This record gives sequence, structure tokens and C-alpha cells, in this order.
Amino acid sequence: MQKDYYGIMGVSPQSNLTEIKLKYRQLALIYHPDKNQGEKTDAFLKIQEAYFILSDSKARLQYDMVNGVDNSIIQKRKVEMNEQEQEAYSDKKKRLDAIIQRLADKQSAKKAEQLKQQKKQQMESEALRVVRKDNYIAGMPPLVNFRT
Repeated sequence: MQKDYYGIMGVSPQSNLTEIKLKYRQLALIYHPDKNQGEKTDAFLKIQEAYFILSDSKARLQYDMVNGVDNSIIQKRKVEMNEQEQEAYSDKKKRLDAIIQRLADKQSAKKAEQLKQQKKQQMESEALRVVRKDNYIAGMPPLVNFRT
């Protein structure tokens, strides 16, 4: 015989997750083993089991299908599950896109720094060539490049 988790929690099959969480917290304050001994401890374990099933959308859907809950409620839950899965997928995709963008920004910053260094080296070597050429024309000895 299946347990009536909705009856244990004191909620209806139409209740949403927020209502179930609220009711669980209320019942947990009353029946928690730290506050009570004996029968209330057993009641708390039943409440925990009911909350575990009713708070998980997939487990709740299976429970509803087995226990003959109205088909309109089951269809509504299936739609909600699909929406939640799509929302979770889009959230993951947004996070991955942000990570990819940060990596691309880092790589472009590195590339820009490398180009800046190359440009600086080209300008230094060009300036050195001009100085050598001017010194050669003026009859001065050529400059020695001590750069490594």
C-alpha cells in the first residue's frame, strides 16, 4: 500500500513547491527529534520521506502517476518539468557563453600585448637604423647594439 504523502504533509496535490516547503518547515519545527522523543520522532521521519518525494519534481510526477492523481495535474507537472529543464539548460548555456567570452577577451588582450611589443621592437630597430645611417654619413663609428 502506497503512503499518502499529501496527507502526511497536510497539502493538496495542487500545491506548488513553495507551499510544500513552507508546510515542511512548519511540521519540522513541531516534530523534530531534537525537540521531541518517541512517537513524534517517527512522525518526523514520515514527514521527511514525504517531503523528499514531493520536493523532487520527477519523483513527485511518478508518485502522482502511480497514485491516480487527476490527469490534468499530471499534465501540468510535465509541462512545469519541461520548462524547468529548458530554463536550467539556458542558464548553463549563458554561463558557458560568459566563460567563453572571458577566455576570448583574455586571448585578445594577450594578442594585443604581443602586437604592442612587436610594434615597439620594430620602432626601436628602425630608430637604431636611422641613427646608424646618420652616424655613417657623418663619419662617426657605428653604434654597437647591446640588446639581447
